[in-house]
Amino acid sequence: MHGDEAIHAVKFSQMQSGEYRYDPVEYHGPSLYHATWPLMAGRGLDYQSAGAGDYRLVPALFGVALLPLLLLWADGWGRRESLMAAVFAAVSPAMVFYSRYYIQETLLVFFSFALLIALWRYARAVTESRRRVALCWAMAAGACVGVMHATKETWVLSVAAMGVAALAATLWTRWRDGVQRDGSSDTLSSGNSSLGWRALWQPQLLGVAALAAFVVAVLLLSNFGRDARGPLNSLLAFGTYWQRGAGESQQAQPPFYYLKLLLFTKNAPGPWWSEALIVALAAVGLIAALSRRTRRTAPRTDEPHPVLLRWVAFYTVALVIIYSVLPYKTPWSMLGFVHGMTLLAGVGAVALLRALPDAGRVVAILLLIMGTAHLTEQSWALNFKEPFPYDRRNPYVHSQPAPDAVRLTERVRAMSRFHAAGRAMTVQMIAPGGDYWPLPWYLRDFKHVGYHAAVPADLSAPVIIAAAELEPALSAKLGARYHSEYFGLRPAVLMALFIDERLWKDFVKAQQSAPATNGTKESKAADAP
Repeated sequence: MHGDEAIHAVKFSQMQSGEYRYDPVEYHGPSLYHATWPLMAGRGLDYQSAGAGDYRLVPALFGVALLPLLLLWADGWGRRESLMAAVFAAVSPAMVFYSRYYIQETLLVFFSFALLIALWRYARAVTESRRRVALCWAMAAGACVGVMHATKETWVLSVAAMGVAALAATLWTRWRDGVQRDGSSDTLSSGNSSLGWRALWQPQLLGVAALAAFVVAVLLLSNFGRDARGPLNSLLAFGTYWQRGAGESQQAQPPFYYLKLLLFTKNAPGPWWSEALIVALAAVGLIAALSRRTRRTAPRTDEPHPVLLRWVAFYTVALVIIYSVLPYKTPWSMLGFVHGMTLLAGVGAVALLRALPDAGRVVAILLLIMGTAHLTEQSWALNFKEPFPYDRRNPYVHSQPAPDAVRLTERVRAMSRFHAAGRAMTVQMIAPGGDYWPLPWYLRDFKHVGYHAAVPADLSAPVIIAAAELEPALSAKLGARYHSEYFGLRPAVLMALFIDERLWKDFVKAQQSAPATNGTKESKAADAP
């Protein structure tokens, strides 16, 4: 478990017990925990009984749901383009890797995409004078904004990118299609009717959307009334995250950090990784979106609508620019524009095949199949082939705990079998800044674990886990009464394990007298209490 995943599992346990409160400084919004609730409750699971896979099932389901969601706008994006976009999203290593992380990012991408679809369907309904349908889509759009607000503070960046993209698409359409001053050709065409962007301004419908956003956000952020201050704290959080995102930080990276991850990464010794196919096809899709002219008659149902293409193209570009400019960078933050790239890549692939002669089309299809197979192979390796899911050679691994962290907790469990109190044995964990995650997750069934940011005056626990830099001070205090070992927590981060000498001797004696085992069963069960 990544440290962030372990913390979110703890936050969910607080929600289950009614103790959850929105924190404006850390951890983001509660929609991830709300989405977890029915899956856990339906199977009778809680913090003690659930494993990593039970939590990761939540983002995995939202990641998978991005694919059928394409059906809701295939009439505007194009059926072939939507199918190709689904293929690229399904095999994109980044999309697959982070859809298996118990963090908020996949939910934010899902509801951002759902908002794009809802706004598009709202525009089409208004165009066709179907007011009741437009009302439903306006409410859906508002609900999406509400859930995004309750998911992660960076939702404002996605909404801002949509607004900037709408303006850019409008201006581009005016220039590209020779729009009249009254905006009559600044259209979303459907059937024999067309409507300018300004006509989409329906105060009553948009008021309903705003109300839906407010109600959904307040309900989720307040934990359905249990945390009255939650909605206010969600607003105060913007100050914290702005300082973190725009200021100096250990997470600061150069502007081209994300594009480098996607285009080519090789952390020797190891294989090279690349999603350049998706990026290149997205660039082709961008060109196709900007060069396509709006039909004066209704567009065919099997081809993309130029205005929608331009809107999503500018939206994706805006997200790339925003996240590249911000100094604070974590690799999963790019998931929003990576998904946008998969959408444009679908357009680019179809546009490329349509533009080529028959012989060239056959070659292009073969190259697309080979490129997609390579992406699939990378996804499989990065997610399931040891040691890449947690290894630094994986470009998407970020502060991932090492297998040694699991072995550390296995050692503590082994010691508990030789202590009279068993899992009620006292364990002291010491690390400046609380930098010991995800160890609390793996030791969650121990009843008496104390967590300290500095060396406490009382060091009497039979097992003590401490950051390596504290080892000299601890050794001076503990003397020869404790056996010590080192275990890796993350790359270049060590933890010292101190075991009461009497407990250690009992363990060694038992090991010497017991028949040899390979320990496979214990290693595989390390995630379970």
